[in-house]
Amino acid sequence: MANTSESLAGNIEFGTDLIVGISESIKQIASGSESIAESARGNQLMLAEVSKGMEQIAESSLALANETAEVAQKAGEGLRSIERAVAQMQVISEAASASTAAVAQMDHRTEEIDRVTVIMAEIASQIQLLSLNAAIEAARAGEYGRGFAVVADEIRKLADQSTSSAKDIAKTVAHIRQSSRESKEAMNRVAAEIQTGYECVDVAGHSFQEIVELTEQVSFKVQEVSSVTEEVSASAEQILVSVQETVSITEVSLAGTREIAVCAEEQLTIMEDSLESARQLREQAKRLSGEIGSHAGEKEVG
Repeated sequence: MANTSESLAGNIEFGTDLIVGISESIKQIASGSESIAESARGNQLMLAEVSKGMEQIAESSLALANETAEVAQKAGEGLRSIERAVAQMQVISEAASASTAAVAQMDHRTEEIDRVTVIMAEIASQIQLLSLNAAIEAARAGEYGRGFAVVADEIRKLADQSTSSAKDIAKTVAHIRQSSRESKEAMNRVAAEIQTGYECVDVAGHSFQEIVELTEQVSFKVQEVSSVTEEVSASAEQILVSVQETVSITEVSLAGTREIAVCAEEQLTIMEDSLESARQLREQAKRLSGEIGSHAGEKEVG
């Protein structure tokens, strides 16, 4: 009986040591699971912040893309306005050139008129001289030359009128030529200003063209960035969901490990109680064995 008690106590002690080792291992596993859960929760928070930041970046990129597209549209409208202005300046330049040519032609015509008036003045002067000679000859003829004198006087008057008209025409032509020269100079200045304006508008048109091209490039790049950001944001969301699932699984596993640890603690307590009972039983068995031995010796002596 004592041997059986010894064997039982040894087995219980071995089982107790084994459960203690298992309990320690479970505690280590629980501690490790706790660390994993804490890390997972920390990663979850960081990924949530990253996901939120990526969403904000995606929203900002989308807003920037919309603003860039609007700028590109406005720049395109500005370019079209510049192109219309260039076309209008070209029309004005052609009209100014035509006006300059017309003024030059008018100046040429006034020169011809001036030459004609000079010829008219010379002819009128010759007619006056002839009428004077005719009047002298009529005076010499006396009564017979009176009718001729009247005709000569009329011719002289016509010559005087022609001379006066030629002078008036010459003055008018002079005024016209002066106005023509002034108009020509003004048209030349206008043409120069138009050319300068045309060149400025043309430069502005090229600048707007470059702005449109650059804006379109920026808009394209921003759209690419926006697309990539949206993809990254979606990936971050997926990772966040996976991490959340991992956290949930880890927490469930941690809860199970804790339950196992509690059960192991309870089992250890039971085994320790059993070990104590086995020890007490072993002591009782030893005492009983001693008492039985004593009684057997007394019987042999009697």
